[in-house]
Amino acid sequence: MALRFTLAECAKNITCPIYIVAGTKDRLTPHTQAEKLAQAVSGPCVLSIIEGGNHVVNNLWYRYRDQTADWMATQLGVAKR
Repeated sequence: MALRFTLAECAKNITCPIYIVAGTKDRLTPHTQAEKLAQAVSGPCVLSIIEGGNHVVNNLWYRYRDQTADWMATQLGVAKR
């Protein structure tokens, strides 16, 4: 079922900042799809590929969650303490 879903036609319409996280051991969504999405969006993009990460990199959360929190704070204009 998941193989039928694609952002190929609409990814170019994503103009807002986007942070993409993918793991190299994801068996549901290969990290190469995250790379394609990152190349296709029109807005600012940060792509974080985590070596050994599974689906949504829940097995290695400590490698990316601080980065995503800092990225979100920047997007919201929150000053670092």
